[in-house]
Amino acid sequence: MEATAGRPTPGAQLTDVAVSEHTSSVPSTLALPALQSLDDEKAQYDVLPARPPSTPPSPPPARAQPRGGPLTKLFNRHYVNGQWAETLTPVPEGGFVGWFQVLIGHLTNTCTWGFINAFGVFQTHYTEAFAADGITSSDVAWIGSLQAFFLFMVSVVSGRLTDAGWIYEVWILGWSMQLLGVFSLSFAKTFWQVLLAQGICMGIANGLLFVPSLSLIASYFSKRRGLAMGIAGAGSSTGGVVFSVIFRQLLPRVGFGWACRCMGFVVLACAIICLVGTRVRLFPRRGGPLLDLAAFKETPYAILSVALGFIYLGVYFVFFYIGLFSRQIIGFSVQESASLLLVVNAPGFLGRVFPNYVSDRYTGPITVLTFSSGTTALLTLCWIGVDSRAGLYVLAIFVGFFASSIHSIVAVAVASLTPDLQKVGTRMGMVFAISGVAALIGTPVAGQIVNHTPGGKFWGAQVFSGGSVATGTLLCVAARTAKVGWKLRKRA
Repeated sequence: MEATAGRPTPGAQLTDVAVSEHTSSVPSTLALPALQSLDDEKAQYDVLPARPPSTPPSPPPARAQPRGGPLTKLFNRHYVNGQWAETLTPVPEGGFVGWFQVLIGHLTNTCTWGFINAFGVFQTHYTEAFAADGITSSDVAWIGSLQAFFLFMVSVVSGRLTDAGWIYEVWILGWSMQLLGVFSLSFAKTFWQVLLAQGICMGIANGLLFVPSLSLIASYFSKRRGLAMGIAGAGSSTGGVVFSVIFRQLLPRVGFGWACRCMGFVVLACAIICLVGTRVRLFPRRGGPLLDLAAFKETPYAILSVALGFIYLGVYFVFFYIGLFSRQIIGFSVQESASLLLVVNAPGFLGRVFPNYVSDRYTGPITVLTFSSGTTALLTLCWIGVDSRAGLYVLAIFVGFFASSIHSIVAVAVASLTPDLQKVGTRMGMVFAISGVAALIGTPVAGQIVNHTPGGKFWGAQVFSGGSVATGTLLCVAARTAKVGWKLRKRA
């Protein structure tokens, strides 16, 4: 018994030997990894000095407060008692404040795009008024093109300033310049004075006002964003009708100067409502470059940007030249020509709202943009065969509807390709900058084509404009395919 108690059991002996042989055959780097890791962790903590029990834990770092303009802070719903809120409230999808921002966007479009849409009456008047000075229709077209160009190009800066929290300051400057341009136009006597007041001053003002209004609306809506932006975009048709009527009715009665001053009083009333009612919802964006060049690495965004460049190269030809076409080719009087501009702008109310509703509910914005631009291109080419009053009125109704829907759906399409809403102003500005260059050269080039076509015919310019919009339509198809593939039923 004693001998047995002093010896290890055979089972235990075999186990020890087996374990010894097994561990000796395993490399040292793989043997007992759990024990090694525990030893390493213990050694790591052994070298750290122990915290005295009486030392309180350090507080978490305070959240960096975003900056922003002082007036914008005053009208921002998330800046209270000198501090920014910790988190944004959920997207309200409207409400009184949200829909009032839509009204502000509508009035802003009335006083920006409205002047551009009504430029047809100015085009006809300036072409005839400055003909004795050797000014051609192509020269006059530069005024409207500069308005559109500066609207788009300045949007790069105004969009970034909006994201950075300076929207209210930008708006004050924009409305001030718009009023300065309109009232200066009322005193203009020469072509160059008109170019400076209406083309440059009002164009820069348009760029300071346009993108901030879109960013405001985008922050209050998500599911119904297209409808909200469509209602706001319908303001361009409101302005096109209102300013065309004012110009047509007052020009023969009180003259050019007072007709422009009455337009200025309309702009003043809209400016007061917009400046008082603006309520900003998003936090300012903390720093960042003026341009978000990484966006062009996203294939759908890059293709859509180029597509819009081709579309805006040709889409304004109808708005600028249909009045002159009616006078020179069909034989309209001055009053009838101005009335035709009303017919072009009036369908824009539905053209800016109904397609956006369809976009929200069924198809998506890029699909609507593709259909609208393709139809506009087809109508522009069909314009070649119009040779009667009735045909011109029918063309004006349909092209007014579909061309207007292009303008209102573009912002929705860009927003749909922008996951971070704090960058939506910057991304819209970049797209509009490309479109601005196209809008700058499109109508003057079309005007030169008209001037160099035998007999002053318009067919060459119609082919140029329709072909440009058709090219943009094909690129819209490519952008949609890059986003969702060839699935026609999928929203995009």
